[in-house]
Amino acid sequence: MQKEAKREAKEAKHAAKHREDIRPGTYFNDDQRAYARRYYSEHYGHGRNCPPGLAKKNNGCMPPGQVRNWAVGQPIPRGVTVYSVPQPVIVQLPPAPYGYRYARVGNDIVLVRTDTQLIVDIIQGLLG
Repeated sequence: MQKEAKREAKEAKHAAKHREDIRPGTYFNDDQRAYARRYYSEHYGHGRNCPPGLAKKNNGCMPPGQVRNWAVGQPIPRGVTVYSVPQPVIVQLPPAPYGYRYARVGNDIVLVRTDTQLIVDIIQGLLG
């Protein structure tokens, strides 16, 4: 039992150390942002791959009532639908650090801290 507690404490310390290295709003570079926008424009632009009702809206497949109300340094708001990011985009982004994950929220890709759902960086406006 004591060995397991020590191991867990060491892992938590290690994870916390890596989390401190990421400054909000500085994780993605311009090339990564451009690639993500290009991918989404080619695959989802003009309503492609959106449900028919959302395709007519020209708002990046965003469901009604989900106004963009998230920002770097804030947690993902409750009730906002979170989608996975396609593999072709993930491989073009830097690996998500330990304790973080990528997600698509509305028309944006976000880097989120998994334990607090805090947004660390955003690629905004995937579909314009």
